Amino acid sequence: MAKQKVGKPEPVSGRTLLLSTVDGEVRITIPAGARVTFGPTIPYQKRNTGYDEPRDRGYSLRVYSTAKNDSLIAVFGGVTSFRDIAIPHAKLIVREAGKSVWRSDEEGYKVETEGKHERVWADSLHQLETGK
Repeated sequence: MAKQKVGKPEPVSGRTLLLSTVDGEVRITIPAGARVTFGPTIPYQKRNTGYDEPRDRGYSLRVYSTAKNDSLIAVFGGVTSFRDIAIPHAKLIVREAGKSVWRSDEEGYKVETEGKHERVWADSLHQLETGK
């Protein structure tokens, strides 16, 4: 059997999706015209088995090259959510900082508390890391 050369994959034109999985985030590019479905890994399984929570195992995202079910080209398991990266989004960052000082004297305890509460919408990873 002859060895096959493995080179750089050819770029795919289409939509890029960001998948959140039980193992982290994955970015995929699906071909133009491909159909995507999202649902249980094993459809029509008996419910209430303790394994049907998407937070525990995730669902599967299936990619079909055409509208027909017999054109399956990829299955991604353990997917908890997905989105097209062309959709803008932002995450809310809440930062709290403060301190409490307890002082005691003959009359009992006194607590002095001060703090700061900051809420920022971040629309990029850099903003999430730096808060700016």
